[in-house]
Amino acid sequence: MRDAWKALITVVEQFEYVAWIVDSRLPPSDIDAEWPVMFVVAAPFAQAAQDWGDSLARARFPPGATQTFSWSLVVPVVASTTPGLASMAVVACGHRASDAEIGW
Repeated sequence: MRDAWKALITVVEQFEYVAWIVDSRLPPSDIDAEWPVMFVVAAPFAQAAQDWGDSLARARFPPGATQTFSWSLVVPVVASTTPGLASMAVVACGHRASDAEIGW
């Protein structure tokens, strides 16, 4: 029975998710034309964290809007040097977090 429970446990890690957003109303040379949005995704592995973060970012910044998702990256929280990481929103992989929860 103990082995059956072990098989059900999924190890979850935390990943800093960074999405780059582009504002098409501004010229590419404008420093404010592209900026990052960041939050933490709890997921079993990095690709799952990035895929889920991308899903949330694309929903919030869809193609054709004035502000659109451009690209993203993930970094394991244990390896991150980002200031303020502890105060970032944490979103579980698969949870359709609201704008308020993420803090876009």
